[in-house]
Amino acid sequence: MDQEDVQLLLSGVQTTESPLYKIFQDKKEDIQKFLPADRYEKFDKNIKLNTVAKKAYNADTKTWNDSYFMTETQKFLSKEEADKILKRMKANRALKNKDIPAYEKLIMELYQDYSAASSEELNSLAWNFFENVSNKLLWKSNRVGTGVCKKRSELCQY
Repeated sequence: MDQEDVQLLLSGVQTTESPLYKIFQDKKEDIQKFLPADRYEKFDKNIKLNTVAKKAYNADTKTWNDSYFMTETQKFLSKEEADKILKRMKANRALKNKDIPAYEKLIMELYQDYSAASSEELNSLAWNFFENVSNKLLWKSNRVGTGVCKKRSELCQY
């Protein structure tokens, strides 16, 4: 396997049900010549996560099977990680489906302690609230503080 083969394989394998996943597992040593072990493990987790998420979400009913998601993801994630990822996936799906009350609730739960979030992440969330959520004061008072921003390109003044 060369670098190009590894890149093609990594871009093609999406779920553990893909025939490419078997190659991904079988060629682990070859792949790790081009990809550090920690990145390989991260890819593997993401592939497993994609598989579980695909099975846990019912697009017809727009519902999640929380117990299935939590049971399956806890085979390779901690309970806290699995719960946080599920909430984030639910929030993203709620925003995509324009279920703004669900999005608002989930984001407020996820970011009770926003100190670990990056400024880019918080900026993105703030704009999602600005564009979609009717109760913008809740986000401002709980997350942003009392800053005043006149334009998106300006920094907030406190």
